[in-house]
Amino acid sequence: LDQHPFSFTPLIQRSLEFSVSYVFTEVGEGVTFERFIVQCMNLIKMIVKNYAYKPSKNFEDSSPETLEAHKIKMAFFTYPTLTEICRRLVSHYFLLTEEELTMWEEDPEGFTVEETGGDSWKYSLRPCTEVLFIDIFHEYNQTLTPVLLEMMQTLQGPTNVEDMNALLIKDAVYNAVGLAAYELFDSVDFDQWFKNQLLPELQVIHNRYKPLRRRVIWLIGQWISVKFKSDLRPMLYEAICNLLQDQDLVVRIETATTL
Repeated sequence: LDQHPFSFTPLIQRSLEFSVSYVFTEVGEGVTFERFIVQCMNLIKMIVKNYAYKPSKNFEDSSPETLEAHKIKMAFFTYPTLTEICRRLVSHYFLLTEEELTMWEEDPEGFTVEETGGDSWKYSLRPCTEVLFIDIFHEYNQTLTPVLLEMMQTLQGPTNVEDMNALLIKDAVYNAVGLAAYELFDSVDFDQWFKNQLLPELQVIHNRYKPLRRRVIWLIGQWISVKFKSDLRPMLYEAICNLLQDQDLVVRIETATTL
């Protein structure tokens, strides 16, 4: 696919149908395993990002092979398909797992290292899902921006600390908003969101809220170079100083990284 992309053109549609059905619909439930999911996601990513399949701004300058591959991609990635992929990535694959939460408790340093990148997206599920989300959101941002904004809207206000599932879903959506920061630049009033929503969440000290404290400070770190007023920095620095005293080591490490 990398070396001979046009030889793969006849297989684009069937490869996408196979991969998306097993990874993003009920078809794969109970029959897929992590390595298989990673390979399917990497295949989707390679097709989405392949420059040989992207026509020039002036279509007349593009080769017939490129236009044919582009047409197949466009026919497959319809609004319902893109919406389902986006929602499934965020609400299913982005959720922190029991295994990850256990690692957070038993080996916090290992947990924070586990999160970091390199080429881990080629082999590990979490970085693989995040890289796929970034690539698809970048490629189809006009379609997917309203979908993610709607998911954000449903999570306004505080979350019940007794509802762990709700906390993990909010963590997942905030992860998506951080990863898509550059694409959402014109769509999110981040300064208002910081003051009205994110800052109060950093001040919730309940132990069960620690995934969100960690995620929010990470999210701010993703946005601060994209869209963040300088007069809000004193409020942020005060919050950071408080979080550096947090009882949880993962939260402290994430805070120090953001600083």
